[in-house]
Amino acid sequence: MNPYFANYLYRLIGIVRREPVHSILKNIRNNLFLSPDKLKKIQKDKLHSIITYAYENIPFYKNLYDHYKINIGKLNLPEDLRHLPIIEKEDFQKHYEAFFPYRLNSSFAKIFNRFDIEATSGTTGIPLRIAKDRQKSAYIRATMFRFYSIYGISIGEKQARFWGVPVKRTDRLKEKFKDLCANRIRISAFALYNENFSRIYESILSFKPKYFYGYPSVIYEFAKWIDDNLGSQQPPIESLKCIITTGEILYEHHRQLMKRIFGCPVINEYGSTEFGVIAFECPRGKMHINADHVFVETIPSKWTGINEIVITELNNFFNPLIRYRLGDMGSVRQGGCNCGWTFPILEEIAGRTRSFIVTPDGRSVNHVVLGYTLRKGIKNFKGIQISKNLVKINFVRDKDFSERLLSKYERRLRKFLGNQIQIIFEEVDNIERTKSGKYAYFESLIDQGV
Repeated sequence: MNPYFANYLYRLIGIVRREPVHSILKNIRNNLFLSPDKLKKIQKDKLHSIITYAYENIPFYKNLYDHYKINIGKLNLPEDLRHLPIIEKEDFQKHYEAFFPYRLNSSFAKIFNRFDIEATSGTTGIPLRIAKDRQKSAYIRATMFRFYSIYGISIGEKQARFWGVPVKRTDRLKEKFKDLCANRIRISAFALYNENFSRIYESILSFKPKYFYGYPSVIYEFAKWIDDNLGSQQPPIESLKCIITTGEILYEHHRQLMKRIFGCPVINEYGSTEFGVIAFECPRGKMHINADHVFVETIPSKWTGINEIVITELNNFFNPLIRYRLGDMGSVRQGGCNCGWTFPILEEIAGRTRSFIVTPDGRSVNHVVLGYTLRKGIKNFKGIQISKNLVKINFVRDKDFSERLLSKYERRLRKFLGNQIQIIFEEVDNIERTKSGKYAYFESLIDQGV
């Protein structure tokens, strides 16, 4: 589809759905360059409006704040935000109906209100249903396209999407229709095998996408196949301007291979179903928080030296999440960046709170150490902590594999994990992806509440 026509179609769909993406994008496009004082005022005003709205319109927050005797009129924001209770995923799951506004206290009212239901991937073990009204959806998409525009990507540009595919036929048809309207083709994360890669490559050459978007592990597998089978003989994908990865950890060796094979920047996006884009990588390689859309705090956790990420929505006047514990770890750094963006920087994004290897001596080691160690000779892997004394690593061998590599990798891992823990390598034929199409590089079977 012609990108100009796709942009017009996107605008038309937005009018029909009452989802004003284009008008919001126009208003917020330059917010990336706001002065710190102006940004702080915007955040302060939005926090006050959201919390007031929630207390007056959402049963869950009315009951919660009354229970803790919180006078929202006396809050000095954002400093006093820390006095509000943390919302857990379990709270949202248990009190799902209480997060709807009073005006939707009947099933009949819900039918005629414009909102969609989306499901999280459940990577934390708790899949959730998220209700999004059209205004929230519009802000999510507008802030997303604001970041994309920095890299020359406009609404309607052709996209090759490396993603999961629904199992149910009706859901697959729905996604196909969405792909058509969004001017994109979908590369299934579940169809990555040698016999299919050639067809995928030809379809991408024919479609001429301006950017790739999807799970880094899927795009990496595609790049690896090109490197192994076509090498320098590959016809270039000349239309490609950038690759945007999301949903998984972007390992540096994955990034470097993609850059070499496709000859374009590889940009990291950090987000969630609940909030959309939370942080986005600037041209200088820093992850800037989407600060006029979400307010990000970090709070001390049980993990020594690591903070947990807590998020408050700033543009959701339907069923806002306020001080919501996302389940990820990281830290926030205020101050500018030489890219020119003034939004705060999210650093040390360490994945889920259950993404740590707990050693016998009580230390917590981020599982990304596996990905930075298991490189040459290993096509894919999954680490499983069975007990505090045992980690098993299932792996699929690559063409460069040798038994000596396993001894080398064990020695390297022991520098981080110590000598008290047992490390077992087990070769397997395949590592299964999750239902959403992601790779789960690590799974802990132990109680980490230490």
